[in-house]
Amino acid sequence: MAINRDKDQLKPDSREYAILSGLQWVLVLVDDDSRFEYIASDYLLMLEELETASRNSAMGGYVEALSRQALSRLAGRLATVFPITEPARHQFIAILPYVYKYGVEVDKFVGYYRLGLGQLPLVEEKSNFDNAVKSKDYSTLTDIIINVYYQDRLHKRFPKNTLGIDLALSQGQLNRYLAKLATLDFAYDYTIADKYSLQNYYVTHLIFVMSDFGRHAPIKNGLSQRLEEYLLTHFDAVRNIVNDRDLLAEFIHCLKILGHDKLPKLRGAERYLLGLQDKQGSWTSPYYQSGDAYDQFHPTWTVLTALNYESPW
Repeated sequence: MAINRDKDQLKPDSREYAILSGLQWVLVLVDDDSRFEYIASDYLLMLEELETASRNSAMGGYVEALSRQALSRLAGRLATVFPITEPARHQFIAILPYVYKYGVEVDKFVGYYRLGLGQLPLVEEKSNFDNAVKSKDYSTLTDIIINVYYQDRLHKRFPKNTLGIDLALSQGQLNRYLAKLATLDFAYDYTIADKYSLQNYYVTHLIFVMSDFGRHAPIKNGLSQRLEEYLLTHFDAVRNIVNDRDLLAEFIHCLKILGHDKLPKLRGAERYLLGLQDKQGSWTSPYYQSGDAYDQFHPTWTVLTALNYESPW
């Protein structure tokens, strides 16, 4: 494979070598059908992230080939990966931009949606969102924002009249929700570990959503400024106290998206993460190696995409 050839030309102690080694580890992981089915939509998102603002000029070619391969595998197992449920509907909407971008089995994907997922009644999230805001339920807020982002992304990249399918998705909902979050307090610090973790992942995912996962800088407004201040203020706690390499990687990735590439402590944290890669190319700790496919995948996904990303502005 081209990845092997290109990696052989790199220094084993280089960042680029580590990135390609990490990608190869992920490919071994998803080679197993059951693990692939479990994380398929996240795997495709990871591939798009790797293509975004990569220093490796060959990354786009890897991503296209691997995305086409993944979509072809998915086309033959749609009922298994996307049962007729509301959560699966969100995951299906998440992969549609890749189906249309690469033109892989479009009729099959669209037909499956029409006959199954498209028949589900629409779920109104507004009351759940409002309740989550009132209770500062950061986990629920993160899930809702991500799902609405997938809808918004589909509208922006592929207007409805080009899809050949009416997804019946609301337009403008993402901006309305983000506006309501502009003044939501951050209630926890590292002394309340579980809730602090959920709060931190809420912050990173807002940055990912507001930047289309690093495709552009977030619009400068009150919310983005508060999030940026939060990331800078809490970086040391996440780096030195919180034992979560996934979260540290997401903090690094988000600060790069915000233009802080040259921040000395960020560069130091990147060196720290590079030192955690195992001989197989994974950043997944032994504790999570025995977990489900997502637990195995997520640490390497976050570190890999954070190290690969270079802010273009």
